[in-house]
Amino acid sequence: MWHFDRQTIEMLVRVVSPNISEAARVARAADRDPGLLCRILQEPRLHAWLFERPHEMVSVSPHAFFAALLYRVRRDLATRSFSRERDSGRMVVVFDVEQTRKLLEADEVLAYLSWVLASFVRIHTVTRRVRVRPSVWRTYTVSDYDLGSLLGYVRRLEPDRRPVVYRRIGEAALFQSGVFSDVPTQEDLVRVGIDAYRKALAGGVMPEEEEVIETVRDAFRPASKAFTFMADHYLGSLRTKVFTFGR
Repeated sequence: MWHFDRQTIEMLVRVVSPNISEAARVARAADRDPGLLCRILQEPRLHAWLFERPHEMVSVSPHAFFAALLYRVRRDLATRSFSRERDSGRMVVVFDVEQTRKLLEADEVLAYLSWVLASFVRIHTVTRRVRVRPSVWRTYTVSDYDLGSLLGYVRRLEPDRRPVVYRRIGEAALFQSGVFSDVPTQEDLVRVGIDAYRKALAGGVMPEEEEVIETVRDAFRPASKAFTFMADHYLGSLRTKVFTFGR
């Protein structure tokens, strides 16, 4: 569920318990016990530290940074019957937090969603050669953030190679629809994301991940709202500094 290195876990332990004398031993225990790591990520002391020094944790482990923030989302939504979201540049009240709250109750889902966020801290662009017909190849430049390039690329792949790319398309649509929720293509992103996750489940997902991916596909809008709440309430202007959006 969690894939943190020992340095990251020890850093989390020292932030939560700055006076602890055996941080390395506790970190080893947390590395073996996902439940203990979940409790550490939920500590208010860690959340306060992240708000003061966000770039320090992002530079060490973006996954841990966003996991802690999503646990904070889960805690804050537990006492709310509505959320405030941005619509056409202004904040509006939305009375539908129950589905998002329920989605974040599953630690496995929260771990996956935090990994999705972390995967966009650095955008990767690669060049691929695709055979368009016998003896004819075409070169494509593909960004794992640019939906246009991903959709163009996946259509030219052999069917058995498409599901993995569709998974990334689903993740990119989820990320953009949530973190940058005031874009005019919001509904298109939701539609594309749900369809891409459906196609990814045809072979682009490891067996141990199928249940989580299915859950996110079926709760795409609530997952997107979790990202929106996190970005609006905890990141603010930092969102374009933490993520390489537009670079």
